[in-house]
Amino acid sequence: MSVITIAVVIVVLLIVTGIYVAVRGRTGGARLQDLSDDSRRRYAEQWRVIETRFIDHPREAVREADQLAVAILNERGAELHNDRVLPRPLRDARRFGDAGDRTDRLHRSMQHYQAIVDDACGKDVREAAEHGRPEIA
Repeated sequence: MSVITIAVVIVVLLIVTGIYVAVRGRTGGARLQDLSDDSRRRYAEQWRVIETRFIDHPREAVREADQLAVAILNERGAELHNDRVLPRPLRDARRFGDAGDRTDRLHRSMQHYQAIVDDACGKDVREAAEHGRPEIA
C-alpha cells in the first residue's frame, strides 16, 4: 500500500467515526427502552403536578421537571454521565432553563421537558393525566 492510500483510509475512518459520534450524541446513545405502563402513568401524573406549579413558581417547576426528565431517561437506559452525549431535548431544556427568571425562556424549557415526557409516556397518557381520566387502551 502506498502512503497516499493509507492516508485516505485513515481520513475516511476519522470521518466515519466523527459521524457516528455526532449522531450518537444527538440521540443520547443507544435506543431508549420503553417504560412499563405503571411507570408511564406515574411519570405522566408527576408531570401534571409539576406543570401546575409553573404558574406560581416557574423556576422551581423547571428544576423539578429536570429531575423528572433525568429519572425517566435513567429508567429508559439513556447515557447521562457525560454532557456531550445527553439526549438533545434534555440539553435544550437545560439551555433554556438556565436563563434566570425570564418566564418565556423557562416556558420553552418546560416544552422541551414535556417532549421528553411525551416520548416516554405517550402524549395520550400525559393528556389523560392532565384531565384526570384513565388512559384509554
